[in-house]
Amino acid sequence: MFLDKLKSLFRKNDGKEKLKIEYASPRNEYYGRVSDRYGTLQMLLLVLLTVFVLVALLINSEWISYENFYFFVNDFGSYLTDGDSDIEGIIYNTDKFSDFEIYGNKIAVAGSSGMTLYTSSGREVFTDGDVIGDPELEISKRYMLLYDAGGKEYRVYNLFTEVYSEITDFPIYGSTVADNGSYAIITGDGQHITCVKIYNRRFEEIQTIGRASYITGVSMTPSGDKTAVLSYSQKNGEFITHLYLTKTNKSEPYAEITLKGSFPLYCSYTERGYINLVCDDRIVSFDSYGKQVNEYIIQDGYSLLKAECNKNGSVAVLAYENEKTVLAFDKSGKLTYNNTLNESIESISLYERYIFIMSPYKIIRIDIQSGKQVTAEKGINSKARMLIRDEDEVYLCMDSSIKYIKID
Repeated sequence: MFLDKLKSLFRKNDGKEKLKIEYASPRNEYYGRVSDRYGTLQMLLLVLLTVFVLVALLINSEWISYENFYFFVNDFGSYLTDGDSDIEGIIYNTDKFSDFEIYGNKIAVAGSSGMTLYTSSGREVFTDGDVIGDPELEISKRYMLLYDAGGKEYRVYNLFTEVYSEITDFPIYGSTVADNGSYAIITGDGQHITCVKIYNRRFEEIQTIGRASYITGVSMTPSGDKTAVLSYSQKNGEFITHLYLTKTNKSEPYAEITLKGSFPLYCSYTERGYINLVCDDRIVSFDSYGKQVNEYIIQDGYSLLKAECNKNGSVAVLAYENEKTVLAFDKSGKLTYNNTLNESIESISLYERYIFIMSPYKIIRIDIQSGKQVTAEKGINSKARMLIRDEDEVYLCMDSSIKYIKID
């Protein structure tokens, strides 16, 4: 048999060793052969594993660099022992323009003077001190993208260092990053009013989507296989919203949606592949094929005060005189929460099944399923940026420091 022949290659000196009579025991030939074959199979699997590792290293050699290895060794111990809540030590320069995000359980602080990634205990993971004009951050599980809004530069980071940067030919107006590492940039190409350039995880441009309209947003599915481009145009004094849905590797859209009389604000794919669209006069949801599954028309007299779209769904705050109405739409585009709230609302965010609201004096967490509200108060600054770490923890990013708030 094959394994018997293979065994001979690994056991050239497999001679029988003579044992003293007192140590000898009866030998079962059947189980002896089974043992030999399992041993040979084990050796074969080790050889295949070695070959696989070598081939994987060769294929992905461009990801192996001295810098990445240095950061990995330097930070390995601290990643294992990093604290979860003591972040009072995070103090940074006050910049005219700044942005904040949570990336890989770390806190990214981007300002005109550069970008720094902190652990939750306040330790610097790395700092990029290159000046950037008006920083905006986009994050995913794989990469963090920093671009200069209205400028021509963007940079891509992993958890250890900058891995790519580029100066574009035209100004950058927005971006998005998928969990698989592909990303898209809203810019120009000299032929269309605006366009979206799509790149794969190796930073290679794979497609350009040009539009004869003004692009206001772009979103990709977590797997990066689909891209949504949101834009608007005008005709006879009326705004027209355009939602262009395409497979990333195809030049033609699989759906193209037009909404007359609406001005587009936000759009985002959810984890389930649905897409939520927020306009100034309505909130609309579509399935993965571009078929409308829900539409909420904002009534006359109400105005859209705040809104957010992300992988968990979308939330919005409607204002009518002193009354606020909070809406939430889930990952399938269904309206799951609709209630009034007599609070002054500075910002709103959606995390899993929870709505987080920041007022001038407190943080309110609403459980969408039960409707239960929990309030936390700890030196709330109404000008802060609210970042949701998980269902019980919130970071408030202020002008020069970050506060940690635990919601019990």
